[in-house]
Amino acid sequence: MLALWIILVVLAVLALICCLSAVIYVDIGESTRIQAGIAGLRFTLVDTREESPRQKVKALKRQQKQQAKQAEKEAKKKEKARKKQAKAQKKKGEASRAKGRSSAQTGSASKAGSSSKQSKAASKQQEKEDGFTATVKEIIALIRRCFPNAKYLLRHLRFRRVVIAVNVGAEDAHTTAIRYGQVQAGVNTTLGLLAGYGADIKLQAVCIKPDFITGEFRQWISFRVKLRLGVIIVGAVGILGKVIGYFLADSRPDSPPSHPSNPQPQTKKTSAGQAVKENAR
Repeated sequence: MLALWIILVVLAVLALICCLSAVIYVDIGESTRIQAGIAGLRFTLVDTREESPRQKVKALKRQQKQQAKQAEKEAKKKEKARKKQAKAQKKKGEASRAKGRSSAQTGSASKAGSSSKQSKAASKQQEKEDGFTATVKEIIALIRRCFPNAKYLLRHLRFRRVVIAVNVGAEDAHTTAIRYGQVQAGVNTTLGLLAGYGADIKLQAVCIKPDFITGEFRQWISFRVKLRLGVIIVGAVGILGKVIGYFLADSRPDSPPSHPSNPQPQTKKTSAGQAVKENAR
């Protein structure tokens, strides 16, 4: 009975965790602030606002500690470099003495060695290029394989309190008009793509206008993105399964083609007309 109660409690906790939502708060204007939150707690990821005096003191202390650590590392590196240089000079002296004894024998060998080094370098360069191309192809195939699960995550995104205010300006009216069209097209295309993939978007305000007078470019973009932890877990498990299946499929040996061991030549059957002509001859 106790084990059953423990299982029920664990399932209830898991269900509660899956019902919670992870939230990302984005504010982009004169300064940028991005925060992540869950269950009422917020954690700052990016904040470009002006720091308070207390934050400046903390930042100065962290910088001093980092400078002290960096100075210690540089001192250790210099000591290692000095020891390495002494060893290299010692080896260089021994090598020069050995080279004086065997200089006559290494003339022809150096030419052969240089040609072999060039061929090896060319083959290595070709292998690097082929390996890079294969890696890019594998990454593209993996992204295509995992895209359905990414669409599952996009369908459950919830954008709330979306505010987009852009004041488009430039040095002259012609450039301002062009930038205004580009910004308008970019915003509408992004919102249309998200809505096309099934994301739930609640627009609070969208205001994009050209500024032919001052020529200033100002923006204020603010929104919240919510996604339940259960959806994140299901989507992550699906993507992980696709990735594992992709690598397992690549690691399987290809099945040999099935050909008959002793193929027999095919015999042509003569028609009745041909047989009569041959008998007549």
